Amino acid sequence: MLALAILLAVFPSVLVFAVVYKFDTIEKEPTSLLIKLFIGGIIAFSLAMLLGGLGRMGLQSIYTGKSLMLFQFVDSFLLEALPEQVFIFLVICLFTWKDKEFNYTFDAVVYAVTTALGVTIAGNLMHIFRGNGFKVSYLLLSLVGHVISAVFMGYFYGKAKNSEGLKETGATRMYLVETLLIPIVMFGIYDFCLQIQTQFFYVFLILYEIVCGIITVVEIVYLSKHDTMLTGLADVELTEQEAASFKETERW
Repeated sequence: MLALAILLAVFPSVLVFAVVYKFDTIEKEPTSLLIKLFIGGIIAFSLAMLLGGLGRMGLQSIYTGKSLMLFQFVDSFLLEALPEQVFIFLVICLFTWKDKEFNYTFDAVVYAVTTALGVTIAGNLMHIFRGNGFKVSYLLLSLVGHVISAVFMGYFYGKAKNSEGLKETGATRMYLVETLLIPIVMFGIYDFCLQIQTQFFYVFLILYEIVCGIITVVEIVYLSKHDTMLTGLADVELTEQEAASFKETERW
């Protein structure tokens, strides 16, 4: 039974990675870099758990309000989503921002998803070994929640890197803020609905993940088809076709 639970905790994430990796059609990322990102995701999860746990202890000691929902809101957005997404962001930046392999827009999506899947698998395994059992619904919600946030993070991270190549400092900073802020909000919504555990919020969460999941799949396909070389790389200039392709990704 334990072996089956571990398999269910790991295999769906591996399958998602294989699908996203397949959509990276122009130039595959080196295995060594992806392993670093995956391990970095595990470390990011551990650090986020530690920081969130300490923050939760502090919050419990000073919180005197009667609204459990307010406590759960703060917990979800500030103690769960914030540290986790910050550490994922830091891992991606540390291993890829200056890496020569980061030369196409879709690379950023692969990096973010790989790191997020490290977080997902670590979280699922911790859930099992803590004795909480394993529910397929928990697996699916957790996996979809992390992948959705990761794809959005990768999208804006790629735009930030391209803006750096264009020497647009203001745009680079703006996209980096969006790289971090939007996944925090999206994952915070997921975690908040999961914590409330009422029928209304559970139904809302399922609908939220279905809608965002569909958008995410559409974006993966679209960004893969319009994968474009980043500007400012070793005097490489975009062809007219590549430039037009990149402009088509200016959707948000």
